[in-house]
Amino acid sequence: MERIADIISVATLGILSWQDFRSRRIAWWLLPILAITFFLASSQMNSVSEIGMGFSLNITFLLIQFLFVWIWFSLKQRKFSKLIDSQIGLGDLLFMICIAFAFSPANFMIFYTIGMIVTLLVTIIVRLFRSNEKSEIPLAGALAIPLIILCSARIVIPTMNFYNDEWLIHIFENGL
Repeated sequence: MERIADIISVATLGILSWQDFRSRRIAWWLLPILAITFFLASSQMNSVSEIGMGFSLNITFLLIQFLFVWIWFSLKQRKFSKLIDSQIGLGDLLFMICIAFAFSPANFMIFYTIGMIVTLLVTIIVRLFRSNEKSEIPLAGALAIPLIILCSARIVIPTMNFYNDEWLIHIFENGL
């Protein structure tokens, strides 16, 4: 079941990424498919209560992060700023909620942080060479690409568990 969920996730993420890069829009029906397949894949190795707790913590992390982003833009514009569909797309936000099912809180924060930094760096580099590039960033599509790689790796290595933080504990205890 987990491999089937990962195969569906990879296909769905591929479609989502292609749509976002092509038109800066994603089909809404892809998001429930992602949430369900991430939940199903995670539930093969973790209890529903673990997934629920991890999802709650991941959503809390996103809320805190978006609160700070909203405060930043509100201070910058010297008025209460509309965040959704002016600074970040609704599809991007909903995509992040879906991927909150895919990871433990520690893995989610690492994936999210590295994904945002890489997306920002790639966007800066692309804009240096293409001055007429659209100002919108295909954030969901960009974050979908490394997730495609991770889900594909889990198809090949079924014991990979994005809800397992053992690799982080190993790094903290023993170093790289």
